[in-house]
Amino acid sequence: MDSKKLKDAVNRKISDKPLYTEEDRRRFYSKTKKNKLWSIKVPALPHILTLLLILLLVGGATVFLNGTSSPFQSANDPVSDENGVGENPSEQGEVNIAQKVKEIKGTFSYQLNVEEAETTFNSNSSLTYMKKNPVTGVETLTSEFMYYDGESFVHKEDMTLTGKDYKEGKPALSFEITWGADKQADSAILVYYSEAEGRVVEEKFTSDGFIYDVDGEKIQIKNHLQMQELVLEAIGESIGKNSKPITEKDLSLVKELTIDGSEFHGIYDIKGKAEHFSMMENLEHLTLKQAAIPPELLKEIPNLRKVTFRGPSIMDLSSVSEGLQKITHINIKNSSFRGNAEDLMTLQNLKVVILDKSNVPDWKRLEEAGIEVREK
Repeated sequence: MDSKKLKDAVNRKISDKPLYTEEDRRRFYSKTKKNKLWSIKVPALPHILTLLLILLLVGGATVFLNGTSSPFQSANDPVSDENGVGENPSEQGEVNIAQKVKEIKGTFSYQLNVEEAETTFNSNSSLTYMKKNPVTGVETLTSEFMYYDGESFVHKEDMTLTGKDYKEGKPALSFEITWGADKQADSAILVYYSEAEGRVVEEKFTSDGFIYDVDGEKIQIKNHLQMQELVLEAIGESIGKNSKPITEKDLSLVKELTIDGSEFHGIYDIKGKAEHFSMMENLEHLTLKQAAIPPELLKEIPNLRKVTFRGPSIMDLSSVSEGLQKITHINIKNSSFRGNAEDLMTLQNLKVVILDKSNVPDWKRLEEAGIEVREK
């Protein structure tokens, strides 16, 4: 069989019609033309892609080396720490000097020891060390608490601070406690720049009591009582003695006492000597507003019959019931109390309760127990 006959036989076996038609030829050349047009329109595409890849690699390296969260972050944007708090002192962490001074003066007490002071004063930095007096050369145990904006100040031992430092906020305020041999507070000094007075103010604490101006310095005069200033102020308001130091005799004149800690952060913890509270023999009604008092001090008030809690003072009576066994009236209506009737019935001499019935759903149990329930 010659080659032509073999070819014709194979074609008949596959198909009588040609597999590659004229229509197929047109489609092939049409597609080839389009591809040529595309290659003409974007001749530099591989180069562009290479350039974009290089830019991404450079940007990634910049983010890694600078530690910024975004390569598009402005150099003027405040950088946030791990908790997301910006360090721009004009927006974050600015020291409210007036508020901080009031907090320190209201919290400081000669009953504090070193450990309590370190946890009580919420400063930016604190150091406790044997500080040498530059004049006498005597070393005394001293605690320094520094308050400042951002990270503009480095706290070190035996620093010499000038008026210019305080004016520039480096630090904005300092509080120093000198400790006695028994590690009880011996003296203290509060230093800050007053914009209102245009000078650096020093407030020296020789004991708790009334503060007055002497020779351009504010000095706290010695008082007969060593009690927290907030408590002393409350006693002074109660007996109409706001401009003079409180004495032990004054304690017996107190009939109603309101201790308001709402201007402080959190609940104000009342501290003091048991003997001073036992001298309040005529105190019958105690009001605690955002303040808490330990049961051992409550027990010392001999004739306490009424107690009023206001604001975030207590959630239940478990922490104070021991000191309230003598009271006959309790007012918890405008407080954070969320206990129940059984909680209130632990007070053995309780006769009258003023409350919000929606906060004590089982209040009817109190009436069943013979306790009068009022809403005002």
